[in-house]
Amino acid sequence: MILVLGVLVPRVFAQTAESHAETNQVQADRLLVQATQLALHGRLAEAEPLLESASQLAPHDPHVLSELGKVQARLSEPAAAVSAFQRVVEEEPASPEAHLNLALALADDHRPSDALQQLDAVIRLDPANGAAFYNRGRLLYDQQHDDQAALAFASATRLAPHNADAWFYWALTATRLGSAHEASRLFERVVALQPHNGQAFYLLGKSLQQEGRNDEARAAWKHALAIDPDDRESVYALALAMRPADPQESKRLLAHFADLQHAKERDDRLNAQVSTLGNHAYVAMQAEDWATATTLLDQAIEACGQCNLLGDLHKDLGLVDCHRGDLAAAKRELERALQLKPEDRDILAALEWVAHQPGPGER
Repeated sequence: MILVLGVLVPRVFAQTAESHAETNQVQADRLLVQATQLALHGRLAEAEPLLESASQLAPHDPHVLSELGKVQARLSEPAAAVSAFQRVVEEEPASPEAHLNLALALADDHRPSDALQQLDAVIRLDPANGAAFYNRGRLLYDQQHDDQAALAFASATRLAPHNADAWFYWALTATRLGSAHEASRLFERVVALQPHNGQAFYLLGKSLQQEGRNDEARAAWKHALAIDPDDRESVYALALAMRPADPQESKRLLAHFADLQHAKERDDRLNAQVSTLGNHAYVAMQAEDWATATTLLDQAIEACGQCNLLGDLHKDLGLVDCHRGDLAAAKRELERALQLKPEDRDILAALEWVAHQPGPGER
């Protein structure tokens, strides 16, 4: 009987553990689906905690870990993304994609040497991986190893000829190496692949001008302005280039450039004003002067309009409303902030705090 029990008991425990693992995997898969949908809609701050829970339930699932790493990378959390992708590489050491994801996270974490090692691993596993050569070129370009970068971009474009970014950075590399003719050839490939890339047309014009191909340079800048009539660099370049052939057109373009400069200066002053109001509001918040902080943030929001600081201003106003005890206003402001900054976990945490506060009749 003891011997029988000695055989049967471990088997029961094994079945229980296996059943428990299956249950965890099912829960992890469900969380993965939910988080993936949130991430697709840019709701990264909401997706991350679901993926962290899924990774605890299924710590060896490369799909869960990969999605977690991707979300953390998009949330500008490179160290966390590196950790997630390292676990994926441990689970799937022969996966080129796993090494590539880790390389990108390492690059974001300012570890270019480690990133290059991972890219070399990708190339060993998959010699035809154009993305690996492209990212290798980017890292070498950033380190100003231009000759090596050019070789990497050449391989990338051979393996993935429709990768316009590879052609673009190869052209930038050629420009930095002082080869205007090569840069022109490469920028021409970029605009052929991306006919609405105004920046590429502007840079093509610059390299053509350096070659002395002035008519073609003017044509390139006209293309750039057809895409964006208010591109200041192209307006100014074309204005100067048109001076000998068409002084009136040159004068018109210079006047337009002056208007664009004034508009930029006006926007800069507005941003400075909004930033100043925001900074003063922050000082008031630190002093727990909520009334003053509210007034300053209201003024900043009105001045901002649709400026790029709007999400932060609504977030701060929502936090002030939390401290003032106006939970309805806090919820309203924080929801506006989350729409503008769906990657901000602090906003999500504040909304969760508001949701768990007792209502007026429950206090």
